[in-house]
Amino acid sequence: MRLCCVCCLQLFAKLQATKQEIIDLQESNSRERQELEQTQNELTREIKLKSAFALLVLLLGRITVWARCGLLLQME
Repeated sequence: MRLCCVCCLQLFAKLQATKQEIIDLQESNSRERQELEQTQNELTREIKLKSAFALLVLLLGRITVWARCGLLLQME
């Protein structure tokens, strides 16, 4: 009878350790997910900024071309 109680206590201890390990893994995964979401947000913001800059450069280039064409037409 005594051996059975020892076995039960050992199994219970293993169960508790496994439960704690699951909790630790869930917390770790949650932190990692939050970090990945933050990285994604930062990269999205960077892409938007670079896209806006590229669009501005293209528009300024077109305006410059149009302005030059206008000057050429005025000179003629």
